[in-house]
Amino acid sequence: MATYSNRILFLIALVIASGTSVIAQITAAYTDSRDHFFVLDGNEIDHIEYQQIGSFKVGVDFLAYVDALDNLVAYSGGKKDTVEKYHVSNYFVSGRLLVYSMGKQLLVYDLGKKQRLSFSAESYFVGDSIVAFYDQGLQLLKVYYRGGLYEIEEGITGLPFKTMLAGDNIVAYVDNTNYLKIFYRGSLFEQAYLPTSFLVGANLVAYVESIGGFKVYYLGDEYELETLPPSSYKVGDNIVVYTDQSGSFKVFDNGIVQEIL
Repeated sequence: MATYSNRILFLIALVIASGTSVIAQITAAYTDSRDHFFVLDGNEIDHIEYQQIGSFKVGVDFLAYVDALDNLVAYSGGKKDTVEKYHVSNYFVSGRLLVYSMGKQLLVYDLGKKQRLSFSAESYFVGDSIVAFYDQGLQLLKVYYRGGLYEIEEGITGLPFKTMLAGDNIVAYVDNTNYLKIFYRGSLFEQAYLPTSFLVGANLVAYVESIGGFKVYYLGDEYELETLPPSSYKVGDNIVVYTDQSGSFKVFDNGIVQEIL
């Protein structure tokens, strides 16, 4: 029991950490007093720029930055790759992806390859290996996932969703008819009508039904955790932690609910 409790406490710490910026392989990046840019990559310190950079963002095993010439550059494993030579409106770095916009254009840099997702993207959401966005020109809600591009919803009258969240490898949204839908591993699932709330992690979506039930979509299966809504809940990678109506603190881990406190 002690071993399991220690594991749960570690998993809870990961849930809390998932809301902050966590750097795994590239431990640190910094600019010194001369405006030179350095990266601590594993145990090696790489001096990668000798002029002041514009900004940088760190992923799991790579970072992206805007250099002195306004180029968007990706750095990984001691190598630099100039991704874009034109001004970038905004850019985001997740565990696997570099996603950036140039005006209305939306592009992704994935495993060393650049791909344009849309010429007129609006309202996009980025996860570790997934990007969901509304293509205004084509009036379609699309998802980019592991090199593939999926059309999942028409939006002839505008945005086809009311709210959306992206996890590491999963997307969930409430459409304009109030249904909670989940895109996971290339397929779209209609999950629940009029959810009162939902959160997205890796491989799972936790949600509260309109009738009050608390459920989890996990690895393609549905689990009912409680018949009443929780007092509070959070999600992480393959895990849900929550407090039920009686005040008990519980964990859903690997398809099983355990009461901790």
